Amino acid sequence: MENKDGLALPKGNLKLIAVGFVIIIIGFICMIGGGAEGTEFNPEVYSARRITLGPVIAVFGFFFEIYAILRKPKAEKTTDVVVSGSNEVVKED
Repeated sequence: MENKDGLALPKGNLKLIAVGFVIIIIGFICMIGGGAEGTEFNPEVYSARRITLGPVIAVFGFFFEIYAILRKPKAEKTTDVVVSGSNEVVKED
């Protein structure tokens, strides 16, 4: 399992890392917005989207990033063929 591109991770893992990054960004976008203007209290600061949904999505994105980095690519299939009448084993890639 040699990486011929010169990259530390295979392309499949890099795609998953990009997806995880997008998930994290979506979580942070859910947490932004609507602060207090002046000295009055804005109850929108404590909305369920900001204090529950956004952080859950962001944490899921971080766990997805860990999975994307640690995921091993599937091994290439090899077929062993034994030729009858000889002791030779031929491997096909």
